[in-house]
Amino acid sequence: MSKSTIELLAPAGSIESFHAAIDAGADAIYLGFDDFNARGRQKNFTAQTMSHLIPYAQELGKKVYITMNTLIKDGEVPLFVESCNAMKQLKPDAVIVQDLGMAAMLRQYYPNIELHASTQMAVHNSAGFEAMKKMGFTRVVPSRELTLQEIRKINNKTNLEIELFIHGALCYSLSGNCLASSYLGGMSGNRGHCTQVCRRRFSTEGTKSGFYFSPRDFWAIDFVDEYRNIGIKSLKIEGRMRSSEYVFNVTSAYRKFLDGEISVEEAKMRLDEDFGRPKCSFLLNGANSTGIVSAGTPAGTGLFAGKVMGKMGNEITVTKKGEIPEEGDRVRFHSIEGDEGVATKVESVFESDDMVTITVTDGTGFENDGSLFIISRKNPMISKWKKTKVNVEPRILKRGKGVATGRVMAQLDFPKVERKTPFLYIRVDSLEWLKLVKGTKNAKFILSLTEEMVGKITFNDALLKSISGSLILAIPTFIPETRLAFWKENIVRLQKEGHHYWMIGQFGEKELFTAKDTLFADYPVWAMNRFTHKMLKENGIEHFTYSPEDDILNLKRAGNDAGLFPVYMRIPLFTSRVNSVIRDHHKVEDDQRQAFTSIHRDEMDSLISDQPLGLTHRIDKMMEVGINRFILDFSWSDPDMNLFRNILDCYNRRQRIPNSVLFNHKGGMK
Repeated sequence: MSKSTIELLAPAGSIESFHAAIDAGADAIYLGFDDFNARGRQKNFTAQTMSHLIPYAQELGKKVYITMNTLIKDGEVPLFVESCNAMKQLKPDAVIVQDLGMAAMLRQYYPNIELHASTQMAVHNSAGFEAMKKMGFTRVVPSRELTLQEIRKINNKTNLEIELFIHGALCYSLSGNCLASSYLGGMSGNRGHCTQVCRRRFSTEGTKSGFYFSPRDFWAIDFVDEYRNIGIKSLKIEGRMRSSEYVFNVTSAYRKFLDGEISVEEAKMRLDEDFGRPKCSFLLNGANSTGIVSAGTPAGTGLFAGKVMGKMGNEITVTKKGEIPEEGDRVRFHSIEGDEGVATKVESVFESDDMVTITVTDGTGFENDGSLFIISRKNPMISKWKKTKVNVEPRILKRGKGVATGRVMAQLDFPKVERKTPFLYIRVDSLEWLKLVKGTKNAKFILSLTEEMVGKITFNDALLKSISGSLILAIPTFIPETRLAFWKENIVRLQKEGHHYWMIGQFGEKELFTAKDTLFADYPVWAMNRFTHKMLKENGIEHFTYSPEDDILNLKRAGNDAGLFPVYMRIPLFTSRVNSVIRDHHKVEDDQRQAFTSIHRDEMDSLISDQPLGLTHRIDKMMEVGINRFILDFSWSDPDMNLFRNILDCYNRRQRIPNSVLFNHKGGMK
């Protein structure tokens, strides 16, 4: 692809959407296997179906990318290898990956498959791009939280291809860093099972309830010419869970604009009819951009059709306050709390003066007081896309051909370390906390740095000097390109003062350190399988941190003495670059009256659980599976000696922490 050429990349979550993307003029299409992709609730494609669709698209000059962009549990690695064996025979143009260990495995055993780094990898600065280059990636889909200035700066520093989202739904939390769905139900958004907690209604003190974490949809039509000028390689449309009409309408609008057939204004008119939410350009104009969240607007996608006033079987009555449904339309119910119902088809419509009564195929889940949205209109093209013949010689799929799963798993039999005494790490996020805990015997300390803090601390100070050999400095998960030099400067300064113990919050941050440094990886450097543990070790990362959303069954397989496990911490459900409408340290509740606190720090907003993770009573069980390093994390709480002593006492006595939760530890993580 030449520097001046830009790829238009469309989603396909169904065969109809696949053909819609081709008819609309997409240059490339991305689609997912049944397993291992970030749209786990979508039907997706079987390998057999792909064996026809991929060669068909490629004969038409279209590229096809397969998404395998979720975190992989240890027990899923053999199935992942089998999927890779099928994928190798399917011959896609690239595979989109999130899991670091699986990326390393693909590079080792399938070197001819082109790798693209998923936006779920949260690559957001030039250090991250450099790390991806060393891993063998040819393209990166960076975090969606970047400004245009940051995109331009990164593009000037890398020769990797950059793929940018230009249209579709947004996540409130940082790309690949949301724990909300997992914390509130065990459905991990990082594994493709997001339940869209950010779309729910919340209430906060002093303010009426609203959809405080539900962003508008995204469009970057105003920035396409700029992207083309700076050499961006691919423009990506979100929407594998959207209808084929959406795929066709949005893709054709961008296609015609790219080809100079319509103006920006004409493109916007077409894009406004995508059955989505109101639009915004997210953070492209700057990190302080506003108008991203409309707290008073129902969170549903589609055209608002009215409030549901009554239901009798499959007969639904709604107020005549929006678009009137027509026979053949697809509609969806949204509860007043923001929960999304099942899509269903309209079979008949009856209008009165102020009400509309519709009969639907499936009325299950409809309730009074919710809202009805039209998510697609009856379209004659759908019948065409369903009947489109794929006249092509399919790719031959042979079972048992490729890499043997036993060959991969044989690398991962690490010896279990039997240790009677665990290692304790105490994590804090202020110097005031550090003063309180520094006298703890047989403990190491992790200090989470903020930008303000790192510019002031020095190992000439008596506090840091007294524990210098036991102190790990943790740098943030998100360091924008515009602040990377500042962090590098302060890291070098502290290295010169003799400090060499660091915790990185994102894999690319390892590029800021030298061979003299001992590196720990924080939990957002996701490590859910032994291949990732091995890969991190080979990349100079001595210790990693297990995700707090992990479960005991996975830990039994992946227990590793190099891993740290948090047995006490308050969970950040969201960490966002979006300016919150909720004030700092204000309380927030969901519809189940669960309490959270909104905290603003370093231009980032986080929603923190008031009920902490508490697993001190399960330490002995974790030691049985080879985990011997445990974290008591007091971040997000004000310094409190009584709190510290109580938690430490529970740790020492192996007692359960009062008013704590197990998260997914016992119930399991989907």
